[in-house]
Amino acid sequence: MFKIIMGYIVSVLLTLVIEKMARTYIQYRDQRLISNVFPFTRSDSQLEVKCSLKRMQDGKNPPSLRAYVHSAETLALQKIAKHLHGHNVTLNVISFYSVPQEEKNLLLIGAASYNELSKHILADVNEFKIIHNEDCHTIYECEGGKYTCSHATTEDGSKVTEDYGIVLRKRLSDEHFVLLLGGIHMHGTLAAAEVAMTRKFQSKIKKNKLREFIQIVRVRVADDGLSLIKSSVEWECLPLIQIGKGK
Repeated sequence: MFKIIMGYIVSVLLTLVIEKMARTYIQYRDQRLISNVFPFTRSDSQLEVKCSLKRMQDGKNPPSLRAYVHSAETLALQKIAKHLHGHNVTLNVISFYSVPQEEKNLLLIGAASYNELSKHILADVNEFKIIHNEDCHTIYECEGGKYTCSHATTEDGSKVTEDYGIVLRKRLSDEHFVLLLGGIHMHGTLAAAEVAMTRKFQSKIKKNKLREFIQIVRVRVADDGLSLIKSSVEWECLPLIQIGKGK
């Protein structure tokens, strides 16, 4: 009986050890995969986060200077935080109201005019252009193709029916990178975040051994003009371009 009990205890302990080792391996494997897109390393696991900020005078008696972050960008950040949970990655949001440190890896959400750091990063990407026209919305241009949003006119005005976004990873220095997730509108930004978090996209980046790249993303918008049709998020048939020194 004693041998049976001891055998059972040993079996349970071995099972627990094996399960723990398996979980550790899976976590390590997933972390390696995610880091092909999100720019963190074992030696530097912190990402400085910067979203778009709209500064304006608001309130009464008297109005005061305030800064507003788009709700879609905070939603994207929330999803990213959940995606990175358990992988020893720290998201530093203190840089919301300041300029992030250049010697850190950056996560930028929003490619609009309200994120001046994103504008600076994009201006230095020769393989990709953002065209601004007074009579239409932003146009993305790369590899000879042009990509812009679509709208429908309703009684309440115009609403977006299709949008484009970008997933861009670029080297800042010899050791640090920036990941920029942005769109023409909020829908493109959310779609870019969704693509960056997919295992299939991360695997493609790893397979192609890309360190610096830009991926075009397309998404359709639900009839409410706000919600994404997640099943419509496309990236595989759209340009994935190697940029920077890795070319």
